[in-house]
Amino acid sequence: MLKILHTSDWHLGKKLYKRERHEEHILFLEHLIKTLKDQEIDILIIAGDIFDSPTPPTKSLTLFYTFLGNLQKEVPNLSKVFAIGGNHDNGPLLEAPRPFLDETFFKIIGTYNNEDINTYREVFTSDDGESILIGTLPFFRPRELYSMDLNLEKSFETLQEELLYRLEKWCLQLRGKEKIPSFLIGHHLFGSYHLSGSELGVGLSGLDTIPLSLFENWDNLVLGHIHKPQLVKREKPTAIYSGSPIPLRFSEDNKKKMVIYTVDKELINYEWVDIPSFRPLIRAQFEIDQLDKELSKLEITGKLPPFLELHILKSPGLSNPKIEEIRLKVQEKGFELINLYSGHEDLEIEQGAQKEIQNLSLKELFSLYLQEYEIQEKERKQLKTAFDELQDIMENPNAPS
Repeated sequence: MLKILHTSDWHLGKKLYKRERHEEHILFLEHLIKTLKDQEIDILIIAGDIFDSPTPPTKSLTLFYTFLGNLQKEVPNLSKVFAIGGNHDNGPLLEAPRPFLDETFFKIIGTYNNEDINTYREVFTSDDGESILIGTLPFFRPRELYSMDLNLEKSFETLQEELLYRLEKWCLQLRGKEKIPSFLIGHHLFGSYHLSGSELGVGLSGLDTIPLSLFENWDNLVLGHIHKPQLVKREKPTAIYSGSPIPLRFSEDNKKKMVIYTVDKELINYEWVDIPSFRPLIRAQFEIDQLDKELSKLEITGKLPPFLELHILKSPGLSNPKIEEIRLKVQEKGFELINLYSGHEDLEIEQGAQKEIQNLSLKELFSLYLQEYEIQEKERKQLKTAFDELQDIMENPNAPS
């Protein structure tokens, strides 16, 4: 029997309203090592977006490589780690230590660069003789697929048609002829997924998503990029996004998970494993005279003080002393206030978010966009002013300036 743990989208170095998430990532990696030991995992899979930016801070790089070192020392049962690059990662940077890492149990494929197909696949055999095929499909851009030398024997009417043909042909080569359970690690948009709201869009020459029909000869698609844990397809190929280990925005659910696959000859099962909420992200809204009462109702869980985004209703134009008073009250209750809204408009946005999108005005949509992407209050006011001016020009093009 062989056990595989699937995780993705760590986004080491991520900030929220300029607040670092480093402590949460430390706690997650400690929890991950404990899970690998307790569950006696043979293979760890990291399906992309290890870092949040192509130039991660030094302490995030140190955290990652310290984690790899700890794996070797603390998880004796672990035989292999497979990791791929995501759209946030710098593929060449991830691959820089490959000459060293390939001599260990760690295999990383940061990007597609037209190497030998065997670079992207490996047949792994456990000590008890259980064999599986691991294929790697790091985040790629259309130009990288178009550069593939596949000896195409047909012409195409559209770029999308050629792109899908190239991808299908390459994945067929990657799959090979072995009659053993197969796992393809990918980082992109696959099938009918549900966004969490914090992912960056990734385009493929006009394709919204990669059809799962291209992978019918694979048993499992082990996926990254979407931050919400979800089963995209139940039957061959089973397609699962493990999601991110911590919520990356207030719009995300705090319930995070990993996936454990068990391979017993031809039988493959999977189960979801909960990840503790190390620092919950909480949104709340109430009137200022209800502040103490409502804060007392909020549940505090996790090892770190929850981040709070607070909407104070019916109190436009809070003074700086009042804002400081609110901040101190929030801190006394055990929360860390990292964003504060006030006035009627934000209540309307909250209500508007429950409407059908097509019923929102442009101004509502823009305000909702600024809120969802967590633009700072000062910058939000400037952007709203510029938006109003632009909308006025568009609606009254002949008006004197």
